[in-house]
Formats: sequence, structure tokens, C-alpha cells
Amino acid sequence: MRAKVVALNCFILLFLVLTNELSAQTDTLPHLEITTSKTTFIVSHYPIRSVDRGSRDILVQKVNGADTILEVKAARTNFPESNLTVITGDGLVHMFSVSYRLQPTTFLIVLPAGMRGIPLSALENQAHPLTDADYEVLSDSVMQQKRGFKKIHDQSYGVSLALSGIWIHEDVLFFRFRLRNKSAIAYDVAQINFYIRDQRQTKRTAAQDLGLVPLSINGEHERVSGKGTDNFVVALPKFTIPNKKMLFIVFKEDRGGRLLLLKIKNKRLIRAREI
Repeated sequence: MRAKVVALNCFILLFLVLTNELSAQTDTLPHLEITTSKTTFIVSHYPIRSVDRGSRDILVQKVNGADTILEVKAARTNFPESNLTVITGDGLVHMFSVSYRLQPTTFLIVLPAGMRGIPLSALENQAHPLTDADYEVLSDSVMQQKRGFKKIHDQSYGVSLALSGIWIHEDVLFFRFRLRNKSAIAYDVAQINFYIRDQRQTKRTAAQDLGLVPLSINGEHERVSGKGTDNFVVALPKFTIPNKKMLFIVFKEDRGGRLLLLKIKNKRLIRAREI
């Protein structure tokens, strides 16, 4: 019963904040004009996390393979003025008034980083998780840090992978990697797997592996061109490694046999530095 009351209070708070903010910004609320015969695009610097349309007269969808671009179109002509709310990965809520126009003045709306919007944290009665923008800033900071410890590395047929340090911010661990390709053949990454398993791998089963899902990956990491080098940072929820187990980090090549494997012990993990 108490959980239901808390949930109801959160909903009421969200409604009141949105209503007050909308009322205060009536004159300055960005206006979006759409038509039935052409598509209007909303482009964000950060991934678009959520979209809410005021009526069915507004058609929206994300562009396949591009989570930062939203397509908007009118379902019918001369519909009553409505609204559109877009939540982006930097934790901001962007609200638009929407109306029909046969020939819109523009077909491109850009939401640059830092655009004025309502912080999503203001609409939540709970601790605010890190946003994509936070991960980006923290990852850039990690890239600027001096070496955290002696590199742990592996190599296979001209390609090498190195982990040069681990940092922590609140409840998130940041792993800094360097992927270097000394061969002339590009290295395309098919999978990056993190899992905890027994140090002894004899007669193991998949059920014995504890998989870890990255919260974010910042930096080029999907393809390393011939004679190229990429540096990137992977964020994971905080964890420690039980006795007689290790963290295994595996990079698998797409349509290739160059597999890279790093093994991390708990004594390395607990040396993570604050960022």
C-alpha cells in the first residue's frame, strides 16, 4: 500500500512540474510545424530516450540505425494544435507546441547539447542516474588520466588489446582500453563480452558465467582500420570479484579469427581510482 502511495505522489509531482513549467513557458515554447506530405526531422546530440505525442494527429518514429534522429509528420490536415515531448540522453525534457501547416517554414529542428530544457531529475522523486552526457564527460576525464596501472594486454595476428586503468565514480566503474591494429587488414569488432567465471575453466557451463552489461561505451571501438589505433572507455555497474574467480574481457572479430582475451583479478579491480 505504501508503495502505491509513493508511486501516486511521484505521478502527481511529475504532473505538477510539467504543468507549471508549461504554463510558465507558454510564450517561449518552441513551435513545430508539420504537414502530411513532407517529413520534419528533430536531431539531438544525444540519443532520444522517450517521445510522447499529444494526439494521434502527430506521427513520430526514430530513424533506423540512428537513435538521435526523430521523424515527425502530420496524420491529417488542419488538426487542432497539440504538443510533443522529447526526452534526450542528457537528461533533458524538450517540449514543443505542434500545429499543421501546408508548407512548414523549416523541416529541421536541432537540439544541440546544452539546449534549454527541463532536467529529468526535477521530475523524479528519487536519485538521478547518470545520463549519456554524464558518461561522455566522465569518459573524457578518464581518457585524460595518467596510467592507472601496468597495462594488461593480449594480441592476436597483428591486433592488440590493452587495459591501462580502472576508475570509479559513485557506483560506476570505468575501464580504459586501447585497441591497436598493426596489420593492413581492418579489425571489425563483433562482440565485447564481460563476465566473471572460475579461474579454472575445466568442465564449466554457461550457467557458471556471470555476464556484465556495459552502461556505456565512449570512443571509437567498432572498427580499427589497418595500421590504426582506437582508445575508448567502457562503463560498468560497480562490482567485485569473488574468491577463485576472475573477470574475463573478450573481444571477438566479425567474420574473423582474431580473438582477444584479458583476465582481471580482484586485486586489480579494487585499485580503481576515484574520478
